[in-house]
Amino acid sequence: MKLKRLFSGVQIGNLELKNRIVMLSMQLGYAEGGFATPPFIRFYEERAKGGAGLLIVGGAHIHPHGTGGVNFLAVDDDRYIPDLRKLTEAIRTAGAKSCLQLLHSGRYAFSILTGEQPVSASEVASPLSGEVPRALSVEEIKDMVGLFTDGARRAREAGFDAVEICGSTGYLVSQFLSPFTNRRTDAYGGSLEGRTRFAVEIVRSIKQALGEDYPVVFRLSFDDYVEGGTGLDETRSIAGTLEEAGVDLLDMQVGWHEAKVPTSAMLVPRAAFAYLAAEIRKEVAVPVVVTNRINDPLLAEELLQDGVADLIGMARALIADPELPNKARTGRLDEIAPCIACNQGCMDGVFMGRPVSCLVNPAAGREARFEIHPAKKPGKVMVIGAGPAGMEAARVLALRGHEVILVEREEELGGQLTLCGTARDRAEFKSLLRYLIHEVRRLDIRILTGTEAGEESVLAHRPDVVIIATGARQDLPELPGTGKPHVYTAASVLRGEADLRGRVAIIGGGHIGCEVALYAAQRGAMPPDVARFLVLHGALDPEQALAYMRRTRPVTIIEQRKKIAAYYGRTSRFGILQGLRSRGVTLMTGTKCVEICDGGVVLEKANGRETLEADTVVITSGYVEEGALYKRLEGKVAELHIIGDAKKLKSCQQAVWDAAELARNI
Repeated sequence: MKLKRLFSGVQIGNLELKNRIVMLSMQLGYAEGGFATPPFIRFYEERAKGGAGLLIVGGAHIHPHGTGGVNFLAVDDDRYIPDLRKLTEAIRTAGAKSCLQLLHSGRYAFSILTGEQPVSASEVASPLSGEVPRALSVEEIKDMVGLFTDGARRAREAGFDAVEICGSTGYLVSQFLSPFTNRRTDAYGGSLEGRTRFAVEIVRSIKQALGEDYPVVFRLSFDDYVEGGTGLDETRSIAGTLEEAGVDLLDMQVGWHEAKVPTSAMLVPRAAFAYLAAEIRKEVAVPVVVTNRINDPLLAEELLQDGVADLIGMARALIADPELPNKARTGRLDEIAPCIACNQGCMDGVFMGRPVSCLVNPAAGREARFEIHPAKKPGKVMVIGAGPAGMEAARVLALRGHEVILVEREEELGGQLTLCGTARDRAEFKSLLRYLIHEVRRLDIRILTGTEAGEESVLAHRPDVVIIATGARQDLPELPGTGKPHVYTAASVLRGEADLRGRVAIIGGGHIGCEVALYAAQRGAMPPDVARFLVLHGALDPEQALAYMRRTRPVTIIEQRKKIAAYYGRTSRFGILQGLRSRGVTLMTGTKCVEICDGGVVLEKANGRETLEADTVVITSGYVEEGALYKRLEGKVAELHIIGDAKKLKSCQQAVWDAAELARNI
């Protein structure tokens, strides 16, 4: 498919974009003190160089009590303008247009950060902080309109080509739009007209102050996905009202941060909410941006050709690969580093007060420090182990000009990554595996698979540097019954070698245990593509198909800790738990397995012992570092390193980061 539509120009008011790729606003945590710092500027400069048509920066809070988190961007004072101007100049020089999102967090603000009680449309507690906000008075609402207008003025003075009003995701403006959080009985509440009044006044005030020709974008949620919130029918009306008020572009998003419907987790299918954009596009004449889980240029082109929307919004996809637009435009689709929606570095980072990072792209937020430069003295480097850490190290070393030999014991590349993504809800991991394999095969790397690296074989190659990336191995715990025929390891299950029967008990609730649980539960359900076929051809009605899709085998996770998936961050763990619960997986925490018997497992809990009936038992615990070769090579090669799980058990992201940093410094 040729990407003609994606790379055609488009007009936003009087602003012309070179293509239809919009980098959506996101909180990064790079703006120390609210300023556009050098790392902040470099981050966006790289995305502008990468070829996106429009970069929406922010949100930038328009008042200190409206900030959303640690080191978020600010535009509430003129002192921020000089650094913002450096940002817009960098973006413009790199060939893109810029837009600043204006934000007030409302009830999502934290008093521990602002020193003030949060404010909102009404006194409805925030589930993020547990705090009850103070309802704004009518006079304060008028003042707030002025604050948004002042922020827009500063944005234009700083050189931004447009501004965006954040009216989505559960922040202040959307708190007025939604009946869930707007319980007011005055002119700013009650009817849809009343609830929309605040947003309309902000748009009109900005247009009056800056001129009708200055583009105003509005970010709006299709559906709040909170009980009693705004749904699609009201959103249609809101979109039309905003267009009448002067909005030049509608940036459509879905769900609030407290929504129970997953909107950004890996289990969400790509472009799952695109159909909603088509509904809004029918109601308005201004262009519409479609967002949420669109990381594939071919899918983006298809959505544009089908008339679903006018522009494609990407956020995490451009964190993972800032060069995505350029690579897509020049036909290098296989070279695009894919966003896998793991949320480990980006959304988890924000919610934990850390700067945004990325599993797939270790350079995100560290662009200056992680530039890839030619090696000062190219040499021969052996990388032992072709898991994610080993392949990332080999990739970077080859780009720097080293002679690289990549050795893998198994016949296929990927290490533990080959086991990830087996469950349908975790399939995006396979796209990362394909990317890394493509890269090490594309570059000038000698690859030896099915090769056991030993001390003699390594030394025979006379390497200048050896990197041990052999990962981890599973040592079964000393548990009575582990040798029984119905007991399997995680690897045997995920490779399809296990005979899964009946009720499944999984010992260990870490990330591998969750992966196995999702896979085992889905093995009992009708695949979605089969259900779709049967419904379309009248073999099943939709309710019957849904029942078959939900039919799963009984699966129980047994975990000694108090939490399942304890090492996941807040948002990624939320997605994992949603997937497990939707599949009916039973979660037993604070529980130790003490014996495996023929009919089940014997469990020890705080209140005593009990037996859980099980026909299949899977042990997913007991992983240990596989670093023996490192010890045997110590003192025998000129330079020796060990990375990833071979050094210390850690997350996939940490392993890839270790590899990326080491390879840049050899």
